[in-house]
Amino acid sequence: MSIIASRTFLSLAIFVAATGFVMPQQAKADTFLLNGWDGPSRFNSYVFNVSIDKSVYTPGATIIATTQFTSWACSNGVFDISGSFNYATVNATINAVTQAILNKYASSGSKNFTAPSISGNYFAVFTASAFGNDLKTLITNGPSSNTPIVATISIPYTVSAVTGGTTTGGTTTGGTTTGGTTTGGTTTGGTITGGTITGGTVTGGTITGGTITGGTVTGGTTTGGTITGGTITGGTVTGGTVTGGTITGGTVTGGTITGAIPTPTPPTVSISVTPNRVVAGNNTTVSWVASNVTSCSVTKNGAPWKTVVSDATKTQSKSFIETITAQTAYVITCSNGTDQKVASAIVNITSVFQGF
Repeated sequence: MSIIASRTFLSLAIFVAATGFVMPQQAKADTFLLNGWDGPSRFNSYVFNVSIDKSVYTPGATIIATTQFTSWACSNGVFDISGSFNYATVNATINAVTQAILNKYASSGSKNFTAPSISGNYFAVFTASAFGNDLKTLITNGPSSNTPIVATISIPYTVSAVTGGTTTGGTTTGGTTTGGTTTGGTTTGGTITGGTITGGTVTGGTITGGTITGGTVTGGTTTGGTITGGTITGGTVTGGTVTGGTITGGTVTGGTITGAIPTPTPPTVSISVTPNRVVAGNNTTVSWVASNVTSCSVTKNGAPWKTVVSDATKTQSKSFIETITAQTAYVITCSNGTDQKVASAIVNITSVFQGF
């Protein structure tokens, strides 16, 4: 076995694929790879299987986040399945709470989290990090001890439940009804709060004090509005009325749509770092652009960094100058109340000298 790699830098890769690691039914899992040299002739690959125990939770339920560590190594062309010790730390952020679920030298670990109280689609964010000296890279011109390797990955999950509602001849599957009424209607992964569905359908949508009669909401929101024989897909009705019309990614506020079809406005988000390789102590510019979103949050190496509240009808853009002392990962998560978009960018440290 031969490996061609620079001994000057550690490399980082995120491998998103099934690995044969057997998880419980409905569990969601992904894999980190942290690769590095352990001496002049030994190459290690540190493998972290991260997972949550289910894909769907009820509000306030316990979420179990787990990490298992394995590794392999290649020394002078000889493959060694035993690998080496774990020198990395893995943190999980779920429902705005961050905990370390795997510490250095451990081969496995898990922590309990509490699911959000509001139904919807969410992400469990895992961050693996290690420092150059912890990976024992003691070769000439190797990374300094304050140069971390960081990898971030998100696993999606859903929160849904049925509480205090009334269903008469209707069907509720993975949805939430709070003081609402469904008569001959269907709620699938949606939320009804003090609203009424009569012969209508809600799929992944939200009704708050609104009324649907023979209409359909798919990923949309009705607040104090009325839908009669209309359709909402990813749109919003607030105190308005849709009669026989269609809203796709549009918004009605105190107005009326009758047989109209607004232009779809899907959410978009991007983040960049310029430059994306710097000498330690130099600056980079972190910039992001988000459209058709109502809120955004940005993490820095897995920790909360910036929060932005936006008008869904406008484009939100921000730039910040950052002094970089170690490899840094930025992840932006934006939502418009219906859809959630995630983007990321990484700044790497480059040496002032050339490797050999």
